[in-house]
Amino acid sequence: MSTNNYIHWKQWDTKEFGLPDAGESFYFDRLFKRMVKADSHVLEIGFGNGELLGYFKLSGHSVVGVEIQDELTTKAAEKGFTAFSGLVWEIPELQDKHFDLVVACDVVEHLSYDDLTVMFRWVKGHLNPNGQMLLRFPEGASPLGLPNYNGDFTHKTFFTKDKMHNLCIVNGLTLVRYSDDLISSNKLCSFGVPGKFLLMVLQWYSWLLMRAVRIVFYPIESKLKMGTNSIAVIRS
Repeated sequence: MSTNNYIHWKQWDTKEFGLPDAGESFYFDRLFKRMVKADSHVLEIGFGNGELLGYFKLSGHSVVGVEIQDELTTKAAEKGFTAFSGLVWEIPELQDKHFDLVVACDVVEHLSYDDLTVMFRWVKGHLNPNGQMLLRFPEGASPLGLPNYNGDFTHKTFFTKDKMHNLCIVNGLTLVRYSDDLISSNKLCSFGVPGKFLLMVLQWYSWLLMRAVRIVFYPIESKLKMGTNSIAVIRS
């Protein structure tokens, strides 16, 4: 799939670059507030249309982005972000840099095992003490993860907790958290506090429902998951 076609398919060309909407901001708040200290150095691998870059910049952090799509890197530079094109382990300007947080949302499923190994080893060597890496990806142990994984021709790897754990072990990293992703809604968040409260209720209801379904229909399969995406938090 060509770069222009991919960007159009993702609808990144219909939104302003680097500007998180209300739903994305609320989602990022819940995902990162407890992880990121003030004035952190953050690296985002595969920043797409830059919503997370914008969120971290607005939050007062030092943020660097990496993308394989040159057009997106150009957009990031035009908006005042520090951004580089290419694979993170091949970018000369980053080889002496260290980060408190490395984020890759909807990225690792696009990589082969060999590239994942190189990426994990690079991250291990570029995390500050107590630094963390957060990954989001379609869940391979859930039937609800299939639409996300099979909906993109560029996906190469389907993850489960066991596969993520193995990838961490062979590269000298530690998987410290593996959890279901949060559901999000810009429409609800656009209503302010009442909408955000309702979304939190729906997130709790979704968590409860997924566990009830697993217990009722698959009581002896402990590795089955029911979420669409999963979140992995990794440390060196």
